[in-house]
Amino acid sequence: MENFNTIENINNTLELDDQFKITNQNSNQNSLANKILNQNYSNTLLPYGLLDTKLVQNFLLLMRKDLKIENKLEVSITLNKTNNPAVLELFLEFEGAKILTNWLSELKEKINDQNHLSLSKMQNIFDTILLNILIFCERLKISLHDLKYSKIGKMVNNFAKSYTNNKEIQQKSINLVKKWKKIVDEKKEKDKERNSISNEKEREREREKSENLLSKKKHNEINSSGNGNGSDKNNKKYIIYILFLLLNFIFIFINSMNMNREINTNFHIINMLKLS
Repeated sequence: MENFNTIENINNTLELDDQFKITNQNSNQNSLANKILNQNYSNTLLPYGLLDTKLVQNFLLLMRKDLKIENKLEVSITLNKTNNPAVLELFLEFEGAKILTNWLSELKEKINDQNHLSLSKMQNIFDTILLNILIFCERLKISLHDLKYSKIGKMVNNFAKSYTNNKEIQQKSINLVKKWKKIVDEKKEKDKERNSISNEKEREREREKSENLLSKKKHNEINSSGNGNGSDKNNKKYIIYILFLLLNFIFIFINSMNMNREINTNFHIINMLKLS
């Protein structure tokens, strides 16, 4: 096992401004970032955490490498000490949460492998890395998008439910899960309110539509009723007219019969007079 002496690294990097801060615009701004990607990164990691946003992207490239467990311990120490808000924000922007999920997943597999746990020293290393990552996660402003994309919540929840080797790690995992669950619940509540408002508007539109249909139906009934009354009046007039014609025809017929009777009577009288 390589010797990664944290105290010695800290002593070698006490002159922080000279070695890590990039203050001269004419200097090579990527010099430290390049050192971080060098295989001798154990001597260049910042014991006070990442202070410059220029280092974040290359630091994440380092985390993506297939590192030895001892190297991951050094990296986790740097994460533990990082609290610059701008760096934390950029860490998430460059999909750092996904990388942390992968680290946690690998640690979980190693912890489940009893061969790795044969030495208590290895257990201590795993616990230290886990604890450093969880402390770092507490500072990150994880969004709902980060939770969905990285699945880090599910991974931390595994440690919250089943990791009994270290109570502090389990408790921090539980606290993180509660914190992130609150973010999910708030989003669900907002969606519920939004859906409720949307459903209420939809119901209002349906009511207006029903009222309009009912109004049109009543209007048509009124028009239909008006047209029906007019038709009845016209029918009555037509019947009266027919009756009038019928009565007139009867009257004419009766008069005609009377006239024929009178004519026959007169003709009979004339014939009687001739005979006499």
